[in-house]
Amino acid sequence: RDFGLSQILQLPSSFGNIYLGESFGTFVSVNNESEYAVHQVGVKIELQTSSQRFVLSDTTATPRTTLDPQTTYDATVTHEIKELGVHILVCSTHYTTPDGKKRHFRKFYKFQVSNPLAVKTKLNHHGEGRVFLEAQLQNVSAGPMYLERMRFEPSEHFDFNDLNGFYNSKGQLKEGASVFGDNFIHPQDVRQYLYLLTPRDKDNDRIARTTNALGKLDIVWRSAMGDTGRLQTSQLTRKPPLLEDIEIQPFWLTEGQVRVCLETPFQLGVRIRNYSGQNMKLVLSAIKTKMGSVLLSGLSSRQLGDLAPSCTTETQLEFFPLTPGLQRVTGLKVTDLITGYTKDIDHLCDVFV
Repeated sequence: RDFGLSQILQLPSSFGNIYLGESFGTFVSVNNESEYAVHQVGVKIELQTSSQRFVLSDTTATPRTTLDPQTTYDATVTHEIKELGVHILVCSTHYTTPDGKKRHFRKFYKFQVSNPLAVKTKLNHHGEGRVFLEAQLQNVSAGPMYLERMRFEPSEHFDFNDLNGFYNSKGQLKEGASVFGDNFIHPQDVRQYLYLLTPRDKDNDRIARTTNALGKLDIVWRSAMGDTGRLQTSQLTRKPPLLEDIEIQPFWLTEGQVRVCLETPFQLGVRIRNYSGQNMKLVLSAIKTKMGSVLLSGLSSRQLGDLAPSCTTETQLEFFPLTPGLQRVTGLKVTDLITGYTKDIDHLCDVFV
C-alpha cells in the first residue's frame, strides 16, 4: 500500500489466538523508507472495542523532531483484554514533509477475542442454609494452561470450605495439595470444583437463605509461553429456595460413628427452627400409615412447647428398625396449634441398618 512518502507501519497478517483476560501486546514500527528526512513524527495507537475506545499510546502532542531515511520509530503497547468480540487496533501516524506539508494516515487491524475458559455451575441446597456449589471449568482455548489460582470469593453473607484439596488431622487444608494432582489443564479438558457455602451468621441466617448472590470465581492461569491471564466471573446467582415457616433437621446424639442394628432401638435427635414472624406452639406426631421399615417407639405424639421466631428447639426420638439395608426415616409431622400450620416430614433422613 502507498502511504505517500513511504510504505510504513507493517503489521503481521495474524495476531494468533487472543483470549479474554490476557494482556494483548504489539510492537509498532514506523520506518522512513524515503530518501529524505521527515519531521514532527507522532504516532497514536488506539484499541476500539464494541463499547469503548482506549488510547494505548499517543506521541502526537510531543512528536519526534526528525526521522531520517532508513530509520525507525518504534512503540510497544500492552492492554489487558476485558471484553469479548471484535477489537480494532487503530494506528495513526502524523508527520511533516521537507516542504512543510502535514500528512497523516491510519491503519486498522481487526481481531477477534475469544473466551479461553467455559464455566458452568450447579447448586445443591441442603439443610441449615448450606449450599454445595459445583463449578465446571473447561479449557476451550487452543493450548494447554497452567492454573496458577482457582479461588472462590463468597458474598458477604457466606463462609465457605474448599473441598478440592486434602486436609490434615487438624482439619486444615494442605497448601498445594490438590485432588487433581497437577495444575495443568489441556485443551477441552474439564475439571469439577466443589465448594461448601454456609451462612456466616448462623444465629440470623435468613438473609443468607434468601439471597440470590453467592460469590465470584477468580481464575489466574499461564499459557504455554508463560503469559499470565486472569478472569473473574460475574456474581454467581441462584433462584433462592422457598423458605418454609419451620425447618426440621436430624442429628445424632453421640459423636463418632453410629451403628444401627436390626430390631434394636436407636436414638435420633430432631432440631426444629421457627422461620416465621410469629410465635408457634408445636406438636410432633407420627403418621404410622406413612412409616416404612423404621417405626417410632413410644408415644405417637409429643408437645414441643412454645417456639419464638428465629428460635430453635430440640427433642429426642427413639426408632425401631425392622428391615436391614438402607432405610428411610419418614412418617412424621409437625403442627402449630395456634395457626394450624402443618409440615409433613416425608424424608427425615436415611439410616443403614
